[in-house]
Amino acid sequence: MDFIKKHFEKILLAATLVVLLGVALVLWRKVDALSDQVAAGLSGPTGKTNLALTPTADYSNTIDAIKSPANWQVSPIDPFHTGVEIYTPPPSGPTNNAPKIIIPVKPFALKSITRKPFRMIFKSYTGLGENFAISEGKRTIFVPKVGDKIWSSIDKYDTGFIVTKFEKKESLIDVPGIGGKHLRDTSELTIQRGSEPPILLVLNRITEEREPEAVIICQIDNLDLPVRKGQHVVCGGKLYNVVDITLKQVLIVDDETREKLTISKD
Repeated sequence: MDFIKKHFEKILLAATLVVLLGVALVLWRKVDALSDQVAAGLSGPTGKTNLALTPTADYSNTIDAIKSPANWQVSPIDPFHTGVEIYTPPPSGPTNNAPKIIIPVKPFALKSITRKPFRMIFKSYTGLGENFAISEGKRTIFVPKVGDKIWSSIDKYDTGFIVTKFEKKESLIDVPGIGGKHLRDTSELTIQRGSEPPILLVLNRITEEREPEAVIICQIDNLDLPVRKGQHVVCGGKLYNVVDITLKQVLIVDDETREKLTISKD
């Protein structure tokens, strides 16, 4: 026991050295095995494997077809029976050197010419020519005698006309559905407004306006324009003056160039 006590430290150091030698031996063997595996991986397999080659002709043909697609021919016949007509546009370039003929479009065309009914109707009178009843729409105005104004004393409505003349008449008139001529009162009442031409009203008969009206078509703007004599109209951005209207034609003057245009149904 004394020997062990005296040499304990040396015995412990020797045992530690033995353990370290054993650990070093184990590590050396593992490092050696790992080196063999790494060397084997770097050198590759010892045996050779034969590779099977795949033909690439189909692949090359497909790539060429994509680069240069086939041109399909358009058939004039409807292959699917859809009922839709296949339209082939004409060539865009000029087909010949012939000059193009441009037909000028007239600014106006005549649609109609009419005379509107005059707004007053001579309805009745008394005696030899008194108390004239004149109808204007729903209003009836009574004028005592020739020379009086045609105005309503009830609501102070003044037409501007004056009764200038009365002439008692009777005429034989054909009556439809009865046959033969029958005597009718066709007395006439003349009225006038200011310096305008007088207007003749026949008893219970519609009188037409003195000046006819027309409807013309502005062909540039595709518009119907009702016009009267002395009126101005605009067509295609230009101003025109309606100089005269007859039962057959309308005379218009370009307000800028003073060019005269006759519009008629011809």
